[in-house]
Amino acid sequence: SQEVHIIPEFLFFMPTAFTPNGDSQNDFFGPQGAGVSSFEMVIFDRWGNALYQTTDMKKPWDGKGASQGVYIYKIKAKDYFGKPYEYFGNVSIIN
Repeated sequence: SQEVHIIPEFLFFMPTAFTPNGDSQNDFFGPQGAGVSSFEMVIFDRWGNALYQTTDMKKPWDGKGASQGVYIYKIKAKDYFGKPYEYFGNVSIIN
């Protein structure tokens, strides 16, 4: 026999839009990924005000209180080896 070490691969995907209209399709904004050991996401309006913040990938933004438009996200994540990643981008709310 031989010992095998499986190294988890870091995968990360962010959508560019969502539709928080309660139809159970695309109602939330958040990442999909694997191999993530720590995570922080902040959503900002166009004036730089923080609207939503989470450290739990299973708690995506529901867009409540936000109108149709473009918002900015900032994400910090680390893989299981402690390597840091940062993501910045735009997300559109479409009603």
